[in-house]
Amino acid sequence: MILVVVSGELARPVDATVTEQLMGSLDQPGHLLWLDLSQLSFCDLAGLRTLIGFQDRAAARGLRVRVVAISDAVWMLADLTGMRPFGQVGGADDEPGPAE
Repeated sequence: MILVVVSGELARPVDATVTEQLMGSLDQPGHLLWLDLSQLSFCDLAGLRTLIGFQDRAAARGLRVRVVAISDAVWMLADLTGMRPFGQVGGADDEPGPAE
């Protein structure tokens, strides 16, 4: 399991450091990436596209992405756009759940 925490703002222009962090996690050994978005204070459509692109690249490498925590800002954007790219937040009992 690999935990990836994204914090701050994920908005246009998307910070190259964030993109590098996300894509760099794809090179780590494992088959499951836990994505913690609870520390994101703002996310726009460019940020959402970055997250969807991350999930697509992970899937192409045979990796699963599971959002284990999500901020209200990201949840609201995904809900409003109908783009919940990561399915249900959380999952099995041994995995963290949504941030409160």
